[in-house]
Amino acid sequence: MGNNPDVPFGVSPTRWNAAHFLDLAELTSAFGIAYDWFYDAFDDDKKSQLRQAIVEYGLNYCDAALTGASSAGAYSWWTSVNGNWNCVCNAGCTIGALAIVDEDTTGIAQRVIDNSVTNAKGNCATAVYDDGTWTETPNYWCVKSDFAGISLPPLAPSADNSHSAPPPPRLSRYFGTTGFVEQSAALVSAYGTDSGLATANPDFHLTGLYHMYVQGMTSLFNYADHGPNKYSANANSMIYMGTTYDEPRYTLYQRDRIDASEPFGVFYYDPAVTGAWWNGLPLDRHFPNPASDWASIRSSWTDNDGLYVAAKAGNMTGHQTHGDIDAGDFVLDALGQRWAGELGSGNYLSTDYFSNETQTSDRWLYYRKRTEGQNTIVINRENQLVDAEPSTQFGTSNDTQGDSTVMTLNSQSTAFYTMDMTGAYGGTASTVRRGIRTLNQRKQVLLQDEITAPNADNVQWRMHTNATISISSDGLTATLKLADKTCEVSLVNTGAAAGAKFSTADPVRYTTDPALPQQPTFDGEQEVGDQENEGTTVLVIDLPGGTYSLQVLFNPQWDDGTTLVTPPSVAIADWTLESHN
Repeated sequence: MGNNPDVPFGVSPTRWNAAHFLDLAELTSAFGIAYDWFYDAFDDDKKSQLRQAIVEYGLNYCDAALTGASSAGAYSWWTSVNGNWNCVCNAGCTIGALAIVDEDTTGIAQRVIDNSVTNAKGNCATAVYDDGTWTETPNYWCVKSDFAGISLPPLAPSADNSHSAPPPPRLSRYFGTTGFVEQSAALVSAYGTDSGLATANPDFHLTGLYHMYVQGMTSLFNYADHGPNKYSANANSMIYMGTTYDEPRYTLYQRDRIDASEPFGVFYYDPAVTGAWWNGLPLDRHFPNPASDWASIRSSWTDNDGLYVAAKAGNMTGHQTHGDIDAGDFVLDALGQRWAGELGSGNYLSTDYFSNETQTSDRWLYYRKRTEGQNTIVINRENQLVDAEPSTQFGTSNDTQGDSTVMTLNSQSTAFYTMDMTGAYGGTASTVRRGIRTLNQRKQVLLQDEITAPNADNVQWRMHTNATISISSDGLTATLKLADKTCEVSLVNTGAAAGAKFSTADPVRYTTDPALPQQPTFDGEQEVGDQENEGTTVLVIDLPGGTYSLQVLFNPQWDDGTTLVTPPSVAIADWTLESHN
């Protein structure tokens, strides 16, 4: 992101690459940790060399950026953003400065500490909305990423609370909360206090719940960018937050993750904490901040083969240029498989990929960022409007799981989330509403769309899947297969959507889309603008302009004798917890 691979690392203009300040911050942190942890093993000459490197290649640039010095040039933009860059850069500067502050005679180390703490409290700490959602994406909070496809092996404990065989190594982007926690923990270690960093945002403690609810049975609700491929990260900020915010379930949750074992996690971990992290935790949660309005619904916290559905409808700007144009987007897990999934990041080296979030930004030319690259409605093959603010409603029967790993649901157990997305389509439609809900003791999912667009040229319903798809002769049922599991997707109550049928499409840009920008060339090879989405198929419903109620029923083929039902037809405005009984 911003690097030129033709220029070797460590070469002018700066040794630690201040132009991409994350590099400088992480190297400053690494040198600071090495200096502190191995202090007694270094002779005086080595200590002097390390201090000089920390100051010359790190703190000088931290100081210039944080004080707004003219010498900072373009290096200081991160000081005013509320996202992972601010958290990581401030943490790196702080840790490097703390390592040498007692021996620094210039005053730069103390100045960097003071300014980085103040800056992080005003920026990094505000990256959490009042409902706990991270301002950028789930992966930049940080959670597990999937770079090979839509589906991932499960993370939750098995029914007997044992751990299933570990899945293949996951590529991760652990930045936002990790930087915040490392800075706070380093200050506490050095001074016994973090000068109010952890409490600067009174809602920051809620972001642990965001981390938990955004994780499904197989993977997370991985909307928007996930960052470049990485292997060396974890979510052990949860363990620190568990103690700092007196939320033991955060510690217990992360302790059970496959990525929990690393040094900082050991430092944060409180071995006295015991219990079941899921005990008393509601199955469902609405995160209503309009900047990123979304909902999480599940059948269990501990059944890897259970059902999980999440959907979002928030504003598509203000996410540090990491979002998608994706109002109405959703994912679905059942039977240990992801049936409706996300494609994640585009190529970070693509021309103008991070240009801006305006409607005409070149970022929105790339398939994985466009509306057609999401699981939602596309009208006239155009992107939704980025400044739309859909209104939503949420209902839940408020089921909570006890300390047992076995969750028994009663016949009234359900949850729903509805979105009025009309404003996202400008003048192409007078009504676009979407609702998603569980049925039949959370064994089935109904996705309903109500669309009034009589003057539109075309309306298209889209869903991305890794499954193999076969479609019935009447086009009303699509049978999806993954591994040895099956999920049938059916159009029901079709009277209000005459002519609606399933078909499939490739996950590529429409032929009518504007051309992509010219891509850069490195080492004689041109970068790929839109990468191939191998193994993914788009399930679609194509309709002309008109008025429709599309009711799509997801029927995972459970092996427990579940009798599947066909729900009544109920207008979204009339949905209640009892409306589909």
